[in-house]
Amino acid sequence: MSAQQPQQQSEKGEGKANNQRKPKRHFRHQPFKSRPVRQTSAGGIIFRRNKGRVEILFLKREDGRWTFPKGKQQLGESYVVAAIREIREETGIAHLRFVAPLGYTAFRYTERHQGPAKPVAKTIHFFLFEAPAEAQVHLPGSEGIVDASWVRADRAFATLSYRNMDRLLAKAMRLIVAEERS
Repeated sequence: MSAQQPQQQSEKGEGKANNQRKPKRHFRHQPFKSRPVRQTSAGGIIFRRNKGRVEILFLKREDGRWTFPKGKQQLGESYVVAAIREIREETGIAHLRFVAPLGYTAFRYTERHQGPAKPVAKTIHFFLFEAPAEAQVHLPGSEGIVDASWVRADRAFATLSYRNMDRLLAKAMRLIVAEERS
């Protein structure tokens, strides 16, 4: 019996050695362990009827991409109110007619501008608005927007730089056409 006891102790000792944690490896670029920060924004696809043609407003960002006016929702704002405020801030257009909600787009990215890199899960709710035929864009110069252009509706998909917004633009076009027929 005494010969078996040391063997049992030895097995227990080996078991503890096998259950020990492996040393952590430190990598230069470790994957994010935190959950992404959630951001909610709102924006609009704006059109006007100018000399019998439908035109869609596009904004050009500093990185050269063409998109629609949008921005972060402030505390207590509805999505529509946030979209109208952001459109006014980014374009100077104040007189808009609300037409319809278009839906939303969602994506993830890594924010590297302020402090350490952090993952962001962003959702942007879009709405369709009509601007007066004489609407002019006045860029504030502080929103990261470098240019604006009213683009003929038949060139809108070729102008849009973000494919995840094609579905929203297509819905906007269907609603504009339906409105013209009624």
